Amino acid sequence: MKVLRVILIIVAVLLAAIMIVPLFSPATAEVSAETTIDLEASMIFPSVASFRDRTLWDPWLTQDSTAEATIESRAGYVGSTYAWEGEAVGSGRMEVISVRENEYIESHLWFGEVEEPALVTWTFESVDEGTRIVWAFTQETAYPIGLLG
Repeated sequence: MKVLRVILIIVAVLLAAIMIVPLFSPATAEVSAETTIDLEASMIFPSVASFRDRTLWDPWLTQDSTAEATIESRAGYVGSTYAWEGEAVGSGRMEVISVRENEYIESHLWFGEVEEPALVTWTFESVDEGTRIVWAFTQETAYPIGLLG
C-alpha cells in the first residue's frame, strides 16, 4: 500500500510540474544561427530564396534516406515553396512570403498538419569576410506541452 501511495504522489508531482512550469515559460519559441560565407550576397541569395539548391545542403534530408523534397520556384521568389516528406523527418512545407533582394527573406514554415505556421527569416549582411547570414526561427507555442519544449 505504501508503494502505491508513493507512486501516486510522484505521478501527482509530475502532472503538477507539467501544468505549472509552462506558466513561467515564454509563449514564443525562438532559435537562430549564423555563419559567414566568402561570397557576395548576390551569389548566395537566389539559391536560398528560390530553394533551387536546397536539396544539396538541407540538414533534414541528410537525417532521412526516405525523405523526398518538392521545390517550386517563382519569379521574384515570393510564392516559392519547398516541401518534404519522409519516415524519420515527417512532412513539412515552407513558402517565401517576402524578400528584399540580397538582404532579407521571410518564409512561413508548417510542420505536418500544424495550422499556424512558424516564421523563418534569413538576413544577408556584407562584411569584410564576405556575407554574414543569420537564420532565425520563431513559433508561437501552445500550453502546456508546446511551452515545455
